[in-house]
Amino acid sequence: MKVLAWMFLGAIPISMGVFFSLEVGVWWAGPVLLGGSTLFVIVLIWAIRTVVE
Repeated sequence: MKVLAWMFLGAIPISMGVFFSLEVGVWWAGPVLLGGSTLFVIVLIWAIRTVVE
């Protein structure tokens, strides 16, 4: 489980770059991406807690 969490943490910069590109390139989909970003943050917090434990 910790290996999965570390792999997930390693993918964060890529994911953030993708989110940033989408938000800039497809500005009219802002609310949808905002919802996706909120879900992303929740999963991110869960992954960090998993690593810490």
